[in-house]
Amino acid sequence: MSFAEFLRNIGKNIFVGPRFQYRKLTASFGGQQTTGGFEIPAIDLKSTTSAIGFHVQQDRRDSSFYPTKGWLWNAKADFFAKALGSNRTYQTYGADFNGYKAIGKGQVLAYRGSMCSVSDTAPFFDLCFYGSKSDLRGYTSGQFQNRRMFAVQAEYRRELFWRVGVVGFAGIGGVERNWSDFRLDGMLPAGGAGLRFRLDKKNKINYRIDWGYGRAGSHSVYVRERSVLAIKKAIRPKDTAPGCSNRGLRNQAEAILSADQCRNYQELTTRNKWLIAE
Repeated sequence: MSFAEFLRNIGKNIFVGPRFQYRKLTASFGGQQTTGGFEIPAIDLKSTTSAIGFHVQQDRRDSSFYPTKGWLWNAKADFFAKALGSNRTYQTYGADFNGYKAIGKGQVLAYRGSMCSVSDTAPFFDLCFYGSKSDLRGYTSGQFQNRRMFAVQAEYRRELFWRVGVVGFAGIGGVERNWSDFRLDGMLPAGGAGLRFRLDKKNKINYRIDWGYGRAGSHSVYVRERSVLAIKKAIRPKDTAPGCSNRGLRNQAEAILSADQCRNYQELTTRNKWLIAE
């Protein structure tokens, strides 16, 4: 898989830019049968997909690691076409909004809404997967999938003592073939709780353990660590100049420099952001 994205700041922390991806995929089920009579076309089991798209983002959070106020929203679209080398033509769209508000000492209310939509010709691996990314812990990613998806949730975060904290979260959403197919009795609620252990007090980087519970007994456990060591390894040595803090990374996977925490790279990071992966 190859992926590249370039974002440019057009003002007020709004980043806009193009993206490109190219994939060669081979899938198999090891002799197992799919449930519900669902048949996967042969073309989906061995595919080449290629797309150009765009990404719009606004980031007004006070911290990339542990925000207590502000918001972050994204809108993305990818257009797969045979002219680009893809063996089929289809489109995928996604958007999300994350908000944060301090409601007391050591207490934060975080909330999120997200949606996904894909065209009718999209392969099974590019359908909207419920429970993936940051949407509604409590469901295994791919357990519920279709061409339309939405989810809303809220999380209460509280610092207890020393480096220990707790969270509680709840939300609801669903997946259907069409937006008009959503019904109240088909919704997929979820809720749960988690523990936090602060690895880095200065940057407020936590080790996370969450337990989520969903409909019909579905449940999942999530363990995630965002350590300073992993974040520092994400920047190449030549990208870090004296006085330039590694705290500016949005996450260790993206390796993006932050303007307000890296003055030596202010011109680069306030106007442009690169994301290249292969």
